[in-house]
Amino acid sequence: MNPEDFRKLQKVRAVLVRNYVDTSKLDVDVIGDSAYIAGELHIYEFSPDTKKLKDPFEQRQVIKKTCMTIEQEIRRSGDISHIEWKLKNWEKYGSHWVKKQAV
Repeated sequence: MNPEDFRKLQKVRAVLVRNYVDTSKLDVDVIGDSAYIAGELHIYEFSPDTKKLKDPFEQRQVIKKTCMTIEQEIRRSGDISHIEWKLKNWEKYGSHWVKKQAV
């Protein structure tokens, strides 16, 4: 990994941590101007929004809001123009997030 991609990777990880995402369950990679986020998305229950995660509708709303915020913050840096999510427990359809069923 070249130094420029490493710098971008650190920025992406910092955005995830700022939004209470458990980065130990994610594999984050940056190649050029693209970020790839794979693994299991888990949000810590530190923020006031995550206190409502028991209700499936509220859980989806919190995940949607958090992921949209993450995407906006990453793109705002100007270094990343494409973000690809490959999550085991959530799937993105347009701007909607759907929890995947356990296999």
